[in-house]
Amino acid sequence: MAKNRILFLVDYCLTPNVKTEDAGILCENDRIIAIGGASAFSFSDEGLQIVKQENVYAMPGFIDSHVHVDYLFGETTSATPLMGDVEVKRMGALCRYLAAHGVSAFVPTLRTVAKEKLIRNTAHLAEMIRKDFGGAIPLGIHLDGPFINPAILSTHPAEFVSEIDMGYLKELVEAGGGRIKLLSFAPELKNSGLLIEYLLENGIIPSIGHSLADERQTLLAVEQGARRATDMYNAIPAFNYRQSNITDTLLTDDRVTVEIIADGSVLSRRAIDLTMRVKPRKNVVAISDTYCKDPDHLDFPALDSGWRNLKNHHALKETDAAGCFTSNPAENIGLVSRGELSPGKYADMVFFRTQDDTVFSTYVAGNCVYSASTGEGEDKSGEGK
Repeated sequence: MAKNRILFLVDYCLTPNVKTEDAGILCENDRIIAIGGASAFSFSDEGLQIVKQENVYAMPGFIDSHVHVDYLFGETTSATPLMGDVEVKRMGALCRYLAAHGVSAFVPTLRTVAKEKLIRNTAHLAEMIRKDFGGAIPLGIHLDGPFINPAILSTHPAEFVSEIDMGYLKELVEAGGGRIKLLSFAPELKNSGLLIEYLLENGIIPSIGHSLADERQTLLAVEQGARRATDMYNAIPAFNYRQSNITDTLLTDDRVTVEIIADGSVLSRRAIDLTMRVKPRKNVVAISDTYCKDPDHLDFPALDSGWRNLKNHHALKETDAAGCFTSNPAENIGLVSRGELSPGKYADMVFFRTQDDTVFSTYVAGNCVYSASTGEGEDKSGEGK
């Protein structure tokens, strides 16, 4: 393969663990091969393309592990395992929309629906995410349910919530074809230990959510291998200062990584502050947890809104905030080649304007999948692309 080297020059970059002023990021084909101060690079190498971006800073592309995509499949009840043109068109529009908001990779999420439909949707999605849609990369599948507590549903329809049924679970995992990365469940349900064991055997992360578990039930699930909490503070009880429950147990156990919606729309500034003070920095993962109401007019808060909020949080270093969107989710779901700006990693990068922290451009594996100057990646037609 011929060398395709590009040197990006920016005001500064967040790796995310280190902030480097007047930075250079050298990429070859789909990988980063060097990063550091701009003065350390030679600008005269033959064939080198130099992209100097003023009033711009860089960081790894965002990784969103909780993006609901149920709308892709509409209301059809067809049991065919093949995807249709409408679903593919909608997924393509979603990938480009996310790229326009700094997301380079994401985990499409399915919530509870009728059993046959959830199995079908899982199979459809597993097939769909094998494709390249030219925007943010769908990395796998997050099943948010159906094994959750029916007393704390949030948006899940009660009639389709299920007790832990190992046969049903195995059908879902089989439909996922090795693509399921996360499954959210309530640990107080009977057979939760068997569920955790089966998920871990199949390389799936058990994530605690939609639960009224007490301290003992929560700790038992953590001991058994459930080391993640879905959408912290949502669909779990409030603090009880007299008796520990799932909420304070998840927050104070350093083995557990928690998801938070960081844009200020769901969690108060103090709730975010508390989470970041209590949890080890690497154990906080920013998510959007977005639902799309109109599949042909995408307009919902993506991770860039969370970044603008968390970046300017009074109690956080910029590097710590950056990790919540990049290296933390990558490490938690096992992405060894993404989530950092360092040699050998994929050239997944998002460039922001320093003035207002809006997205200037997004790259996935060295390819520009969104540029604000051209609008590439945005769904401007009102019909999806």
